Parts: sequence; structure tokens; C-alpha cells
Amino acid sequence: MFSPRNIRYFRSNGSAAWKFAATAALVVVIALPIAGLSALKSNDERSHPAYYVKKQTARETFTATMQEITSNRPKLGPWYYIGPFNNDDFKGENREYGPEKGVDLDAEYADTDGKTVKWRKANSFVDGQGCDLRALMDYDFKVAYVGREIEAKYAEDYRVSASADDAVAIWCNGERMGDPGNAILRLKPGKNQLVLKVSQATAGWNFTFRSPDIEENANKIVLYRKGNTVLSEISKEFPASEFHDVSIYASNLMEYDVIATQIVVKANINCFASTALNPQALIAESDKDPADVALRRTRALLNDLKRMAPNKDWSSLQSQLAKLEGKNGTVDVTDNAARLNLYMEACKVRRKIAFSNPLLNFDKLLFAKHSMCTPEKNAGHMCYQFYGYNATSGGGIFVMENPFGANPALKDVLENAVVESGRLKGTKLTQQGSYLSPSLSYDGKTIFFAYTERSGGANWSPGMSWHIFRVNVDGTKLMQLTDGSWNEFDPYQMPNGRVVFISERRGGFGRCHTAPCPVFTLYTIQPDGSDLACISYHETNEWQPAINNDGMLIYTRWDYVDRGFNQAHHPWISTPDGRDARVIQGNYPEKLQNRPWMEMHLRPIPGSQKYLAVAAGHHTQAYGSLILIDPRIPDDDAMAQVRRVTPEIPFPEGEACSWAGQLTYGATWPLSEKYYISCYDPANDLHGLWLVDCFGNRELIYRDPSAGCLAPTPLRPRKAPPIVPDMVKPDDPKIDTGTVALMNVYDSFKKWPKGTKITALRIIEVLPKTTFFGDSPRIGHAYQKNARMVLGTVPVEKDGSAYFTLPAKKPVFFQALDANGLAVQSMRSDTYAHPGERLVCQGCHNQVKKSPRQAKATPIALRRAPSYIKRDVEGSYPFNYPRLVQGVLNRNCVDCHSKNPNSPDLTGADGGQFGWSKSYFSLKDFAYFIEPFAETTSRTIPGEFGAKASRLYKMLSEGHHDVKLSKQDMHRITLWLDCNSDFYGSYENTEAQRKGEVVWPTLY
Repeated sequence: MFSPRNIRYFRSNGSAAWKFAATAALVVVIALPIAGLSALKSNDERSHPAYYVKKQTARETFTATMQEITSNRPKLGPWYYIGPFNNDDFKGENREYGPEKGVDLDAEYADTDGKTVKWRKANSFVDGQGCDLRALMDYDFKVAYVGREIEAKYAEDYRVSASADDAVAIWCNGERMGDPGNAILRLKPGKNQLVLKVSQATAGWNFTFRSPDIEENANKIVLYRKGNTVLSEISKEFPASEFHDVSIYASNLMEYDVIATQIVVKANINCFASTALNPQALIAESDKDPADVALRRTRALLNDLKRMAPNKDWSSLQSQLAKLEGKNGTVDVTDNAARLNLYMEACKVRRKIAFSNPLLNFDKLLFAKHSMCTPEKNAGHMCYQFYGYNATSGGGIFVMENPFGANPALKDVLENAVVESGRLKGTKLTQQGSYLSPSLSYDGKTIFFAYTERSGGANWSPGMSWHIFRVNVDGTKLMQLTDGSWNEFDPYQMPNGRVVFISERRGGFGRCHTAPCPVFTLYTIQPDGSDLACISYHETNEWQPAINNDGMLIYTRWDYVDRGFNQAHHPWISTPDGRDARVIQGNYPEKLQNRPWMEMHLRPIPGSQKYLAVAAGHHTQAYGSLILIDPRIPDDDAMAQVRRVTPEIPFPEGEACSWAGQLTYGATWPLSEKYYISCYDPANDLHGLWLVDCFGNRELIYRDPSAGCLAPTPLRPRKAPPIVPDMVKPDDPKIDTGTVALMNVYDSFKKWPKGTKITALRIIEVLPKTTFFGDSPRIGHAYQKNARMVLGTVPVEKDGSAYFTLPAKKPVFFQALDANGLAVQSMRSDTYAHPGERLVCQGCHNQVKKSPRQAKATPIALRRAPSYIKRDVEGSYPFNYPRLVQGVLNRNCVDCHSKNPNSPDLTGADGGQFGWSKSYFSLKDFAYFIEPFAETTSRTIPGEFGAKASRLYKMLSEGHHDVKLSKQDMHRITLWLDCNSDFYGSYENTEAQRKGEVVWPTLY
């Protein structure tokens, strides 16, 4: 059997399949931006960007440089277009045509029909709006190019985004950019060539282009896109105290433009009013400008703090705010300079009020410096940022002292630390590497974090993978806890002392990727790195575990069993030893729009049963909009349990047309249900640390102009939740089964068809994917589906109860079968048993918050010993269409169909593509399978699934000419239909499978 140990062999020895070119390490120069550090001295020989204007003070330099930049923004020329070019085979997107080299208005090219085409001006194209190419060229299955000149005074990294009906790619000066939704154009001084390639199949042929300069507020443009460089230059030349002042001023100026834009588009924000946590975070009808908003939200903040601390003397702050509120009524709203000054005064008072919060009763803040993956590395998927070879170099583990005072100071925890154990013993962790997911022990003495060296060998070599480390808060006892050619990250110490984290060790790969994408799930170890144990056997990815206030383990899980690929990445809960994994909310959304696609960075709120989380996208990084989740509210498969803390940021992908521009908030520490220490950056780039509240206020704590910040945590002891006792030993070699008790299969979320009688459960194992690429091999008609094995069936008693043994450590799902052996209902998630675990389920997709039906007596199944799984027919274990179905066709169908040339070919002859047989291709339109790209519902509707929903079963059961299948043959057909009508049952040796040979999966 192919085990995870074998997978490790391939990785550590740098198999050619793993030798993908990694993007070169980006060396980040960390600035010294906070009081308490010695700023670098001025140097007349220092080289500055051409736009940098040096003055006597940091504030004057900042103001002068900003004025220089805003006065010289890049000039975007008119759009031109050329085409069409061929896309009949859907390969035009990747086929190189002449216009990719630039916009040469005198150049002529031959299109795919041999006709000459030239660049033509597109007067109808408007930035920020849909541009219709079909109105200019009415074709199907074509590609076209659109282009323009961009004239820049200075060299600049210029962020743009483009989207299209089908596909779009971007070139700048002949260089193809990365993710078009978040492309960075490397502009040079003078004229630059921008080219977009817009591919189309049928119907619409539109594209949309956005740049920072279509926004109205110049300060926002500069501070978002170039301000990091401006502030970084200032930090190198002026005292830290001056730079700290400029950072606060710059953040307020940036927020001024953020709010000004929100007022312009307030309808887009206020449409979320019904799900906003607090209406103050919306834009009020009375808000004329940012000063109105700042004063209104500051008043809400002060009133709330007064309720929290009624004995505190708030009179001075109350008087200062009231004075500004009075002034607000006298300053003319058309006097922009005066209104900006009023806003800045309001910000000063707000900062005093915000930092008077009694919840800020700690004087040290732990966090990591961690910059997001570049678009080229992230490549548009949540998984990719957690592979060490994709990490951005630089960063570290830091503690900020006096974070809410006038003179905060920054300490590099690892500055003098030397690794004392493991492969890196005797070395320091360097800036070539990268740092991720710090967490603090409950006693406040130990920091756990992940680090990758970003050096040495293939992408999954030990030097290119994330590993778990621990260090004392004073920088002593730096220990390496894990190692190997797999990524391990997101450590979190549990109340019993063990550390839970995420690891690739279990083996398997994702099913929808164009590059190797190993699956990572939950593991635990002792705090010294010993006694490693797998506690989750889920078949897809899991992320960011934590412990809630009841001592239970919470984390994010991706569910992908016979459903759409991006329907479910939501909170799950289990005991700390991994038992009884259950969904908290959101696993079965009715619609993908208007709800979070992913809920990441789950953190329990002190003194509450609620969680704070980041609403992110499936094809993004772990950033987005902040939400509050209340699991006590019944889940309506929509937004009942979710409230928006930051309604100004739409949910990436679900609501944002271009999700690349919505990665605004990152990992956040909740102080209460209303107040949070958050990672925030409206540029979605280098996130700083901010004090955020539910009223819409944001106050800068710290921002490094050269590196992002992540995972802020108050550095202090905190009360540990209760210890939930361990009941199983995940790696106990003496026990290889658990038991499952089903109380009543009829206790269901969805109604059963009238007269339904369930007699058995079919148990299907979901097999980990052992090949690298999506649809390689193509398991069946549906794209990106998992291979499976039918373990067999167990009986269901007349009262709907079942009790049976289950092989441990295997992800499985259940199908409820009627008296004819047809599936009436099927799970779209997996479950698993640990060795010796006793799982109990109330019903079939029963509502979590619904009280179970009260049984009048002990369920019948529980009055006996557990049933053993009864194997099903040959060809189901392992699964194989030629062995399971082709014999039925040979016995009953082939002769007649062979005599009629117009009949579908039902022979087992090689059908060509994917290695499937001709009969398998012929039965496609008569079979039943769930297509992940087209699937709209995430729940199975009883009676409308599998064989019962197929044309083939209807045809055979109602009579097809004189064909009468035996009961055994009909069972083979219906079992196949219930199992997604797949062809292969393993990811390896497909040629042998096509021939009907027994091929066992190599990882199961």
C-alpha cells in the first residue's frame, strides 16, 4: 500500500515532478519605524526615489513628496482594439499572437482567416465599466486585444485589475503580468505599453479595467500604492518619534479618502444594513463628508465606553468632542481645507478616546511581520499561500511595548535567538525565511509559530517547507518542533498542553489544481515536539485551529464531497483529540452570493459564545471582511448566524466582482464583541495593526512601510478554558475500528418522499488523491471528483436506528437505501472514527439546533451488538466500471445494440479519451452525476438523487424493449448510478482498470 512515508520519499529526493521553478526570494528591508528604536541618520549620499522631496522635518517631507506625486500621476491614453483571432479550440488564450508585444498603431497582423487586421480606436470604452467587444466585433470563439499607452514621470509599481466574461490576460511593456485581478504594472519613466487579451466563447464578450487613477481621491491613490515607499524613505532619515507622528497623520489622511469614497458609494455599503453588526459602521444620510462620519462614530464610541466604565472620569474627552461637534455645524461643507482640518482634529480626540478603552489593559502586543504572497506566487487559491516555497521572504516575531502610549517600542523576539534543537540547531532564523501564525501559550510565556527557510532544493524539501517552532517571549529556548519535506503551520497550544497544528503528513493532493497541491489537516504534538498524532482524516484541507471558551477545538474545513468545489469552507468543532467533528454553521449554503465563501481565522470572543472570523474567498488569501458568528442561532444556510463587523468591505468572491481589491482585514484578535486588534490595509498589501470597533472606527497602532503584520495577540497570561479529556489514542495500533450509532434515520432536515422505508446504510470511503494534477486521471463524467470505494452496507432497523462498526482513520460518507437497495439520501460531507471512538448521530442531515425526537424506548439497533459491514458486489470494492457494469451490458444489451447501427455503442471497447470505454461515453446522458462547476445546491434532496434521478434507471424500470435485468444486474446498475456514475476507482494504473483488472488504491 502506498503510504504517506512513500510520498515523503518522493519529496525529499526531489522527484522531477516536484521540481517546479519557485519565484526568487524577495528580500524585504525592514524599516525602523517606531519610537524606542534608533532611526538611521541622514546621509547626503543616500539614494532616494526621483519623486522624494527632502525637507527639514518628517511632516514637511511627507507633505512635499505627496504633493509631487499627486501632481504627476501616470496618464492613461485612449483604448485601441484589434482582432479577432481564433479561439475555436479554447486554446486561443494561451496561443501567442502578434499584438502581445505592444500597441503599434501602424502594425498589421493576419487573423486566423488570413485577413489583415489593424489597431482601431475604441471610443466607447470607459474605465471601471463593462466594455463590450461584441458591439465592435460580432463573433463567437475568438480572442481580441485591447491596448493603450500609459505615460509615467517616475518608475512605479502600478496596481490594476481586469476581469472578463471568460478570460483576460495582461501584458505591460511586453511582459505578461500575474493575476489579472491584482496585476502590478512595472511602469518605467516615459511611455509604457499596456495590452489586454480578452478571450471569448459564446454570448458576452466584455471586459472591465480598473486602475487607482479612476478614483477621485488622490491621497488614497498615493498612500495605497506608493505611500509605503514614501513612509519607508522617511523612516530611514528622521527620528522614530517623528516617523510615528507622520505614520498616524498619514493613516488619518488615508482614512479620510477611504471614507470619502464610501460616502460616494454609500448605497453599495448600506445595502448590507440588515446584516451589519452595528448601524454606525454604515454611512448615514446625514454624512456629508468624512468629518461628519468621524464625529458620529467617535460619539458612538465614547457613549459605549462610558457605559463600560461609568466610574471613569470622561469629562475632559466629553468636552473636547462636544466642542468639535459644535464646530462641525459652523464650518462650511464646501471649504475643503477647513473640513479636512476639522476631520484631523476629530481624529486626535478619537485616538485619545479609543486608547482609553478599559479593555486595553495590557502593555505588550505580540505579532508577526508577514507579507502576503505576491499574485504570481499565490496564483489565485487559498491553499497556495501555505506552501513554504510561495512565501515572501522577510518578517519575524515581534513584541510591541506600550502599544497605546505616546512612545511605543518594538522588540525583535528572535534577534539574538539561536535554535537549540532539530535540524537547524545552532543557527539563527534569517530574513531569507518567512514567518507565519504566531500564537501564545495560556501562561503568556511561550510563543509558537511557523517558519520556512525558503532555501535548498525542491519545493517540498525541508528547507522550502513551513515547520513549527517555539520560543520564550524573552527570546530564549528557541526550539524546532517539527521537520521534514511537508508543510506544517498554524500552531495553537491547547489547555492540556498539547499543540494542535496543520500538517501535510497524512498524504493526498487536491483535486482541482494545475500544480501539486498537498492536502493538510489537523495534527497534535507535545510542546517539546514528541508524540505526534494525526487527529483528522478529512479528505480535503483544514486551516487555523484554535480552542473555544468551552475547551473545544474549532477550525475551518473545506467540504468537497459530491458537491460544488467552492460551496463550503466554514467552521467545524471537535474535541481536542479530534473526536466527533461537527459543522458549526454555513456548510450547506443555498446560494454562494451574499454570504462568506470562506470563514477563516476563527477566534472565540472573551466572555461570549460567539466567534470573530475573516470572511475570505476561495481563490484568495486569508484576508477579507470581518464577521461575527453566533452558533446559537439556527443555521438558515444563509446569513442568520453571521453579522458584518465591517460592512464597507464586501465578501470576496461572493459579493465582490474583483475580490483582489477586498483583502482588507486579516487575522484579528477580539477583545470583546465590539472591539478588536486587527490587521488592516485598504490597499490589500502591507497590513498594519489597528484598533477596530464595531462602530466603524479604526485607529493605527503600528504599520511597517516595508512589511505586513499578522496575528496580533495581547502579550499577557489568560485563563485557560476547561480541559476536555482525551478519550481515544489516535495512533493506537491495537484498535482499528470505532462504532457508529444512528438514532433515527428519518429525523431529517429534508422531508423524505412519502412512503419511504429505509432498510440499510451504504458506507462509501472517500479516497485521498495520490496524483498531482486536477482530473489526472479523470475519474468519471464529472470534473474534479474524488475516487471512492464502497465498503458495504449495514442494516437499518424498522425504527430507523442503526449500530455498526466502522474502520478507523478512513473518511467515509453514508447513503440511506430503500428496500430495493436504491439510495434515497446521500451525505455531501465525510466523517471518520478514531480507534475506539463511539460516534453518535441523531438523524440524516438533522438540524444541529433542533431538539431530537424523544424515543419512547431504546432504539432497536442499540439493543444488540454492532453490525459488521457487509461487502457489496464485485466491482464496488475497489470500485471499477468495467467490472461493475460492463458485464451487465454484455449480458443484456450489447447483442441488440450491435445489430442496430443507430443504437449507442455499449461495448467495452476503448473509447479513446481519458481511457474510458465506448459504453461509458454512450451512457453519459442517461447516467447521474454531480457536476461541481454547475452544482447550485449543497444538499441532497431525498428521492432526487442517484439512480432515482437518472434516465437510465427510469428506462430500465419502466421497460426498455424486451430487456429484463435480473435483480443482481439491476443492483449493479443502480449502485453505479448512486456512486456518481464513475469509471475509475483509483488514481493509479488506469490502463489496468480499463481492462477490468483489480487495482487497489495506493492510499486508503
